[in-house]
Amino acid sequence: MCAFPQTESGVKSVGIIAGGGTVPHLLAEKLQAQGITPYIVAIKPFAEEHLKKFPHLFIRFGQVGKALNWLKQNNVQTLLFIGALKRPPLWSIWPDFTALRLILAALLKKQGDDALLRGVKGFIENEGFTFKGIHHFMPEYLAGSGVLGTVKPDANTDIQMGFTASQELGRNDIGQSVIIKDGQVIGREDKHGTNHLIKTKGGAGAILVKTCKPQQDHDLDMPTIGVQTIMLAAEKGMKGIAVQAGLTLIVTPEETIKAANENNIFLYGISS
Repeated sequence: MCAFPQTESGVKSVGIIAGGGTVPHLLAEKLQAQGITPYIVAIKPFAEEHLKKFPHLFIRFGQVGKALNWLKQNNVQTLLFIGALKRPPLWSIWPDFTALRLILAALLKKQGDDALLRGVKGFIENEGFTFKGIHHFMPEYLAGSGVLGTVKPDANTDIQMGFTASQELGRNDIGQSVIIKDGQVIGREDKHGTNHLIKTKGGAGAILVKTCKPQQDHDLDMPTIGVQTIMLAAEKGMKGIAVQAGLTLIVTPEETIKAANENNIFLYGISS
């Protein structure tokens, strides 16, 4: 398991580029408890309204310059990107000048999501910001190794096959997850995401294996699972989920592990 610092010393304020889900709110509360002021750049329509309890700016896709100027005005230099987003069609963005520069750079290259994120990171860091991953502030969200709940995988469960297949998928910058059943890969994640993979390829006796892309920037994006992942797998009668230890975020770990136990689903951390 990778060792990450427990907290970031000397940081007084952090900008959270917030997508959907509960994690941005949990992170903001954790930062406040550590004496760090969270400044929320909430992306519509994904970010949740209750983020307005913190210093905030709600923007639509394409308002990159507006967001960066607001953060600079508040003397924010450290940024975190967290939450679910879907890439919109270019025609719907209505970019400001800063976003237009980003879009033109992306159009010049055929990029997968990981490469695109790295390009965005480089662009924004050139504006004077530094990106940090959520694991620097909430290391307790990282998956441990081995059996994480009370349910254990069968001896013949081919987690290693799933690990190899998901790493190959990630190396090609396609996705992070695969589904294994009866010694075969029966589903691979695509642009529709892990939940869609479970809904379309999950079934009785199958397992989900989700790992970090080999080239993935951990400060920008990490594989994530949570209670919703468990419940979708349970609806399909799947028997387990394996993730990469130290490189996977488990949203609300106690609740997620409890949900796995109650639904007789194993949750396993693969030590790489």
